[in-house]
Amino acid sequence: MLSFILSKLNLLIFVTAIFAIVAFFSFVLVKIVTTNELNLLLDRVKTKSEALVNSPSYCDSTFYYFPPELRVSGDAFFYTVKISQQETEVNGQDLRYLIFSAFSRRDKEFANALAANSLKTDADIVIFSSEPLIRILDEEEGAIIDPQARPPLNAIGLVKEIVGGKATLYIVPCLVEAN
Repeated sequence: MLSFILSKLNLLIFVTAIFAIVAFFSFVLVKIVTTNELNLLLDRVKTKSEALVNSPSYCDSTFYYFPPELRVSGDAFFYTVKISQQETEVNGQDLRYLIFSAFSRRDKEFANALAANSLKTDADIVIFSSEPLIRILDEEEGAIIDPQARPPLNAIGLVKEIVGGKATLYIVPCLVEAN
């Protein structure tokens, strides 16, 4: 009788351990898929920006529309995108990085980026933003795209111009109504 009880107890411990392992890996898998979706979103923005900057035209523009949410494993994930720039000098040439960073909408301090992508260019970069949405983080100025805000900033306008042989890329966050 005692051996029967112990075998059932061992089976219960085994089943509980298997359930804990499966639950842990499914939770981690959702985080990995969310990060991958954010990376794909930022890669599409970077690709569109890079195509505009490298186009041979003297004046060109395009828009990128951000989806209101990401759907991961049947749940809605709300995010914000921070657009910033950083300047550096390489071999005597000034280069600028246009940085797109994605954060959870709950992260109001922009402390933990879930995904990031950057574009390296020698063009000047000007990022416009309306006053309430400008964030200054460590002397870094940038714009915040928040598709869930009221009113939502759910698109960016990208405008490129070349004046005197020097390219300038303007980035303007804007509101695009649904439909």
